[in-house]
Amino acid sequence: MPQLLAEAMADDTPGMNATSLSRLWGRAPTVRRSRVAGELALWRFNHDKVTTFSGIPDEETHTVCVMLDGFLHDDLRLDGRPGSKKYMTGDVFSLVHAGSAPLSYIPAAQGLLLHLYLPLKLLLDPAGRPIELREQCHGEDRRIGHYARRLRAEMLCDDAATGLALDAAILGMASSLARCWSTSGVTPAAWVTGAHCDRRLLRAMERLAANLDAPPRLAELAEAEGISQRHLLNLFQEGVGQSPHRWLTARRMDRARFLLETTDREITDIALECGFSSSQHFSATFRAHFGTTATAFRRRIAD
Repeated sequence: MPQLLAEAMADDTPGMNATSLSRLWGRAPTVRRSRVAGELALWRFNHDKVTTFSGIPDEETHTVCVMLDGFLHDDLRLDGRPGSKKYMTGDVFSLVHAGSAPLSYIPAAQGLLLHLYLPLKLLLDPAGRPIELREQCHGEDRRIGHYARRLRAEMLCDDAATGLALDAAILGMASSLARCWSTSGVTPAAWVTGAHCDRRLLRAMERLAANLDAPPRLAELAEAEGISQRHLLNLFQEGVGQSPHRWLTARRMDRARFLLETTDREITDIALECGFSSSQHFSATFRAHFGTTATAFRRRIAD
């Protein structure tokens, strides 16, 4: 497939949808329409270089993109500089915000890409107010990956329950975005897939998330739930696929990113609130997690 740039799109091309992208990419996806979201598209790629595309903003629709297979990704840092190649899991997603000009890098790999064209009207709070998603809305999320795989399976089915199943999975993905990726922060329970929603695990996660600066020790968490430390470790592995330490570090990074995006507090203060004893430790962890420094991340948000 030839490399596709912004000039490939006509001025009258509509925003992100299966029809316009099919014309742009020169391939036809598997498309399903839902009563909840207007359209889903399943794209299959098999090429040997990264493809760049951009387009006209869609004011009424978010586009959720999930790679359903693991793939080798040519990493681009947040400031636009090339990074190293790395293998990404199938739970990695990105989101093109409604009203933003699409800009994506299709990896040099063979695999399936799911697009969910998500209407803004689905992301409303109980008072009918829009739920704002973070500007940097991308990363690895097991729950979004879980719903993406359900959507893939249902898109390849055709029976009396397919429509209901598609609607349920779309609503599940929308709720995950609202809980985990909104500007109001993260709900720990939303990171656990339904198959492993153990209440003891949820309570342990909530205690960790509520005490990022001074988290309880593993022994304390296990004793509070009346189970062994080994049992609690197993619950974390089954529920989120991570050790308690890795899960806690990811939540600290979530909180740090949220504070950098929404406040002008000193980075040293943010580091202390997120449980880091030194700004050097915080900086090294932030760079390892996001591929850039906290200062550069905040500068990009300001721009």
